[in-house]
Amino acid sequence: MTMQRKPGDKKRRTFSLRSIFLTMALTFATIFMLVMGYSYYDMSLIRSSSSSLAQNSIPRIMSAQRALVNLEKLKSYLTVIKESADPVSARNAYIDASALLAEQIFDVEDVAVLSHSVLNKVKLMWNTRSSLNKTRGELIRNWIHLALIVNRLSANAPDGEIKPEDFLGYDYVTEADFSGFMLSDYVKKQFTKAQEICAGVTEPGALELCRNLEPARETFERNYNYYNSYLSDLKRRSEDIEFLINLMSSSYTQNETAVISQELGYITDISRDLIYYLVLISVIVLLSCIALYVTLFAVVVRPLQKIAFFINRFNRRQGADDLTLPATKVTELSEVVELLRHLFEDVQKITSDSERITQRYSELLTISYYDELTGAHNRRALELFNRTIGDVPSRFAVMMVDIDFFKKYNDTLGHQKGDLVLRRVSLCLIKNTSESDIVYRYGGEEFCIVLQNVDKQMLSSIGRRLCHSVKLLDIINPGNDNKPVTISIGISPATTVKGQWTLDELISKADAALYEAKRQGRERFVFYDDAFDSLMPNPDEPQDGALL
Repeated sequence: MTMQRKPGDKKRRTFSLRSIFLTMALTFATIFMLVMGYSYYDMSLIRSSSSSLAQNSIPRIMSAQRALVNLEKLKSYLTVIKESADPVSARNAYIDASALLAEQIFDVEDVAVLSHSVLNKVKLMWNTRSSLNKTRGELIRNWIHLALIVNRLSANAPDGEIKPEDFLGYDYVTEADFSGFMLSDYVKKQFTKAQEICAGVTEPGALELCRNLEPARETFERNYNYYNSYLSDLKRRSEDIEFLINLMSSSYTQNETAVISQELGYITDISRDLIYYLVLISVIVLLSCIALYVTLFAVVVRPLQKIAFFINRFNRRQGADDLTLPATKVTELSEVVELLRHLFEDVQKITSDSERITQRYSELLTISYYDELTGAHNRRALELFNRTIGDVPSRFAVMMVDIDFFKKYNDTLGHQKGDLVLRRVSLCLIKNTSESDIVYRYGGEEFCIVLQNVDKQMLSSIGRRLCHSVKLLDIINPGNDNKPVTISIGISPATTVKGQWTLDELISKADAALYEAKRQGRERFVFYDDAFDSLMPNPDEPQDGALL
């Protein structure tokens, strides 16, 4: 693949990225600064107006809060004047309300006139309240007098006492309850009862009481009519005062709203102009971004995409001979393209040599750690694993596997047939162990299996499976009475804690267990026991035994 420029290519005039972006930046910066100048002027006006509004608003807010508090106080005083039958409480409320109105609740001229009208209405309301309380007292006294007459007539005892519960307690009840009591059926029944008694009395004392009954009733009814009249006047004056108070509050609110609206209107006009400037700035920024994007895409992104596409195709070896590097007017990218032309020529040479070296390295690595005959890991791989494992983890064990009577098989059929047996048994061991377990060829017909995450029960299951699987291969050993080829397995104990034994110690224990399996008759698996260390193994002694 050639990377040189074609003979027909003309040298292009290039521009520096710095000069391109500097020209764009100066153009948009000039326009931006002009618009920002006008915007800053409007923002200064808004800031000063807002500051003035804030400074003037604090006294207004405090005045409004004070006026609202005074207004609530005034309403509470008027409520006491209207509803309280206690002369002292009503008088105190009248004095407080008059003082409050005299202080001018609202500091607005139009509202001050209304405040003066309210003060006059409150005076009239107090006069009505005073007359009402006076009439109420007269009415209570009339009722006591009538109740006394009725009580004495009912008891037929001129010197009898009236019942206090008939009239006591009505000095401080509300007007509605008091008026309701005076018109209740109880009062009417009392009069009716007294009239019935008077119809049949003959005693001089009772006759005197009967003569006083009708004048007392007339006096009671007259005062009761006065009382209702004053009560109506009090209600009407209360409604008039309430209307004026609401009018005062509404006028004050409208006045404050007009002042604030005027100031806010000025700020709104300036803000509207500022919005136009901000929209213009946004348009400028948007156009700048579009122009920058178009420029970057045309002079930077597109050439870089072509370069990236070229490099990708070069790495994948997919028609790289037909690719040409892009032409660009950007000085920096032009230099990159020229450097890539020379770089890829060198890379092509290095790549071909690197592939050969990598292939050879993989072959050597496979030969170094795998047994070429059996396909299992070799003794060197086991020694490397022993050096790197450090502290043996928990649930870790070793199996030592030996092919029974393998020497007789070799002596009978030859070493070439024996090599086939070794390979088939090795593949059977690898197939019947998990991916985390590793099968090593330890030497000759002996294999070492390193197992992880196991316990004694799992080891028993694995040992039984391996013995049975090898026997099912049905490889006949003529040197052993044409019996199938079998294996013997010695199993080390599984570790229970980390660092309990080293890998060498586990191999030694598994090897001692293997010799014990040979001694017991082969074709079986045996777990290590401390007593095995004192036994002198005799693996070649033929013995009969069954699979455990």
